[in-house]
Parts: sequence; structure tokens; C-alpha cells
Amino acid sequence: MNVAVVDNRRNLKTFARVEDAGLGSIDIVIDKAFTSASFLVSTQDLTDMAQPGKPLFGLNTTNDGRVVIFAGGIPLMRDGEVVGAIGVSGGTVDQDQEVAEAGVEALQPLVTDVRFSAPPQHFTAGPIIRRRRPRAGSPEPLANPVSGPVRGSTSGRVGERVG
Repeated sequence: MNVAVVDNRRNLKTFARVEDAGLGSIDIVIDKAFTSASFLVSTQDLTDMAQPGKPLFGLNTTNDGRVVIFAGGIPLMRDGEVVGAIGVSGGTVDQDQEVAEAGVEALQPLVTDVRFSAPPQHFTAGPIIRRRRPRAGSPEPLANPVSGPVRGSTSGRVGERVG
């Protein structure tokens, strides 16, 4: 049996493996937790919705194939919000679900600790960079501030910040 716990950003927080547990289950267990944290549902609940003819058919092919649509992944909740997820693999599907449910109960005291989940992440756009027109006859290559000169260009201007 393998067990993985991720936070609400889907970062692996802990992983445990019984000595003789199948090696193929390692990625599966992490992906079960990833799936539950990503979609805010138990992977068991995705099983029926992701079958042919159902609204989520093909969901398991998204996210580079990391989405798991069988039992064993359950979100961890605090005050109605997902703060992470647990994934279990290595037994039968029913055993995985049973152990995951027991894991949710065992983790409840930890989940209520606000330090468990990562703080919300806010993304802001960086400055807009506009390229200046190349000067006629300039021998310097165009410089990219990240990767360096660009071959074949005729301008030495990187650009100016706007905003």
C-alpha cells in the first residue's frame, strides 16, 4: 500500500510506502491525490462521470495523463474548503478507497491546523516590454534579456518598459 498527501496547490507533502507495495502504484497514488486536489472531488466520484457518453469522458487524458478516474483519492476539507488531498493505491479499488477514507479521518486534526495548506497564490502580470524598431545599419545583434543575443537580427536594442 502507498499513501500520498498533497496540499491545496497539489504539492506533495508526504508519501509513505509499505515495503512490498508495488512500484507501479507510486505514481498512481500521487496522481490520485493530485486529481482530488485539482478537481475538488473524490476520484471515486469521477469514475461514473468520466465513462464513454458521460460529460467528463476523456478527463483522464488531460494534465499530461495525471488524472485518475478510479477510487482512492479524497480531498481534505477545512471549513468547506479543500486544503489538500490524500491518495491511496496498492490494494483493490475498494481497499484503496477504504484506506483513503480512514486516512481522511486520521488526518482531520492536522487538516484543521491552518499551517497545513499553502497560502493562496496570486499571480500578477509583469511589465509589458515593447521592442524598439531596429536602427538601420546597426551591427549589434538583438539581445534577449533571458537567453542572450538572437542570431540574424540587426538591432542592438532590447526594448523599453511600458507601464
